[in-house]
Amino acid sequence: MNDAAIGLFITTKDRSMKIAPIALSLASLALPAAAIAQETRCIPQGESRAVVANLLPDIIESAAARCSTQLGGVTYLGSQSGQLVADLRPLARQSWPQAKVTLEEHVIGSELPDNPMVLELGRKAIAEGVTSELDAEMCSSVDRLVAEIAPLPPENFANVFALFLELGLNASEESTIRICPVN
Repeated sequence: MNDAAIGLFITTKDRSMKIAPIALSLASLALPAAAIAQETRCIPQGESRAVVANLLPDIIESAAARCSTQLGGVTYLGSQSGQLVADLRPLARQSWPQAKVTLEEHVIGSELPDNPMVLELGRKAIAEGVTSELDAEMCSSVDRLVAEIAPLPPENFANVFALFLELGLNASEESTIRICPVN
């Protein structure tokens, strides 16, 4: 997990537990351009929500695949992620135009290729990067979080993860990308 994604913790008795590492790890998509730019940029909340909504189906699929080996047994991600992903896909497609502009302007700094296969590979690579360090404890937390908020409408589900991204980016001293406060 990257340093921009480590900012949000809840203390439980004598140990800290990372909250929603999938959502917080979305910050990793900002790191390559952020490392080059070295200046703090502010992404409007609506634009950040579009990026999160666009990436969530792939991230949920990747987390389900990774956590199935970590958790075993019956888990929400193991048994319900397919339906959740199907519910989130229309929002992901709908959010793509805004997500594309946001990524081009605030993260990548250049135009994305107009090739659906390349873009799909990019989303999969980001999802794998976000979930690559999920261990059994983190998978358990992610599974419980996703199970609790899965009944929300897709827009609200994505907004919760966008809020985690905002908290993680804005709490990180190293991140050169922030989510703008609402005026």
